[in-house]
Amino acid sequence: MSIRQLLYIIVFSICIVYVSSAIFSFFGIGLDVYGNYVFFILAMLLLYMFLPKNTGQLFVRTDTQN
Repeated sequence: MSIRQLLYIIVFSICIVYVSSAIFSFFGIGLDVYGNYVFFILAMLLLYMFLPKNTGQLFVRTDTQN
């Protein structure tokens, strides 16, 4: 993953937190209601950043003797 993609993801994460907190505070909704969903999205972005794009052949059957 390139540095540009990392910066995009970091900026996008900050925007998600800022915009969602602004919108929900405008409607009077507390962090305890929507916080889990925002943290879940941030966790998915972190996993996307750090997990490898190419995986091995661990779960692919390679023997053809059956």
